[in-house]
Amino acid sequence: MIFHDQCEIRQIFAQKGFSGDVLDRGVAVITANPRLWVDTMLTEEHGLQIEGRSPWRAGTATFMAFVLVGFIPVVPFLLPLFPQPIRWLWSSILTALTFAGIGWMKSVVLEHSKWRSVLETLFSGGGAALLAYLIGMWLRHAYGVN
Repeated sequence: MIFHDQCEIRQIFAQKGFSGDVLDRGVAVITANPRLWVDTMLTEEHGLQIEGRSPWRAGTATFMAFVLVGFIPVVPFLLPLFPQPIRWLWSSILTALTFAGIGWMKSVVLEHSKWRSVLETLFSGGGAALLAYLIGMWLRHAYGVN
């Protein structure tokens, strides 16, 4: 008796070029072990990873990216290269370019529309930046800081 999921395993490996006895034995071995069967379905049919990334490595990479990208809006205020009256403008331009770059990289990784990803990231990041700026201005006014 062949179950529906056994047919799926058979189809997956037939598409990979297995046939005849080799295909029959492969399907039998995989479906005899429930854990292997589930893992095979997850990876082959749904494209999911069984083993996750190291949480420490992922956390460190995320933190470093956050620090690096979060430093970009501050650069015009730290370098004498940018004149005082337009530092805020340069900070805004560099931040927008950074958000656009992140959106473009996101589109490449996720294989989405480049323009859509760039605009989504630019508007969501820009909205968050604007909100942070407005809260800072409100706090400055509320506590009388010049």
